[in-house]
Amino acid sequence: MRRGEILGLRWKDVDLEKATLQVAQVLELVGRGVSLKEPKTERSRRTITLPAGVVDALSAYRKEHASLCLGLGLGKVDLVFPHWPSGKLRNPAHFSKAFTREVIAKLAHITFHGLRHSHITSLLRKRVPVHIVSARAGHANPTVTWNIYSHLIPGDQEDATALIDASASTN
Repeated sequence: MRRGEILGLRWKDVDLEKATLQVAQVLELVGRGVSLKEPKTERSRRTITLPAGVVDALSAYRKEHASLCLGLGLGKVDLVFPHWPSGKLRNPAHFSKAFTREVIAKLAHITFHGLRHSHITSLLRKRVPVHIVSARAGHANPTVTWNIYSHLIPGDQEDATALIDASASTN
């Protein structure tokens, strides 16, 4: 997901039982303020199936989130990743800085967008069909995904040649 999609995510858009989430709104930086808007394209409005580990992490986080809201006297805060302690929209630039600080403390340097890029690359390298990867990424169409990431997929020419050779030897 894009940063604005993550920061605009609401609990009502997350279905932990079905292991899915809906990208229904995005947070955008407007001048010095932030606001919510609809995703810019139909393909950006999408359902993403969640891995079991993410469902487990979100389930545990949801309990912490509810407890924190209660402790702060905020009532119910529907944003999954609000600004604390206000419970309001989070500035995406501040989120990125905090994310980078945390990641550098625990891992090698990678940006938030770098995680998205790594995920998409990993899916393509594992031969997940490009139309599935494109839908998960919210790209306008698979061509966009392929144009951005195809240079990172080694061995395609060799694989094609091997298929042709195998086909020729069976005829």
